[in-house]
Amino acid sequence: MKKASDQISIKDVVLDFSEEAQIDYWATKLGTTREIIKSAARACRNNTLDQIVVYLLENSKLNKADLIQPY
Repeated sequence: MKKASDQISIKDVVLDFSEEAQIDYWATKLGTTREIIKSAARACRNNTLDQIVVYLLENSKLNKADLIQPY
């Protein structure tokens, strides 16, 4: 059983775009594609997952309902 302290916060995640598996993992978790995540990172000039998610939400590329589940 996972403890609350074992859960990863998106504030703690810095994406390494040379690691395709990591990008694929988060794309799947967020219900989007790796291309959209890469495009969002370029557009917001940030590689932290929380900033990418904010950008995607503000630009209607991500549904808030997708974020209800813990990551």
